[in-house]
Amino acid sequence: MFKCGICGKEFNTVEERMEHERSCVAVHKEAERQHKLEVQKAESERKKEMAKADSERIQNECKQLIKDVKHHRNTYGENVKFDMNKMENIDSPLYLHMLDPFWEFEHIF
Repeated sequence: MFKCGICGKEFNTVEERMEHERSCVAVHKEAERQHKLEVQKAESERKKEMAKADSERIQNECKQLIKDVKHHRNTYGENVKFDMNKMENIDSPLYLHMLDPFWEFEHIF
């Protein structure tokens, strides 16, 4: 008896086993490729969901920061100073205004 090296099916002759193994390899390679595609798709979806949740969290924190700055200004009568050298990778019109030395942050409050 000759066994398929991939699935373990038994055959009477070497030729039968070889013929089966050729098709068995193709089937298993296709199944493996499909599995990899499914894993990649699931990972991509997971990253999209995490990015969306992270973006929403950051937006909520930004709203809270604006409320805190307003509260500080109304309570203590002074402006909050930000170190613009530490801000990177922000895609916002507000950030572009903050880089302009002639525009004051307090305009949004």
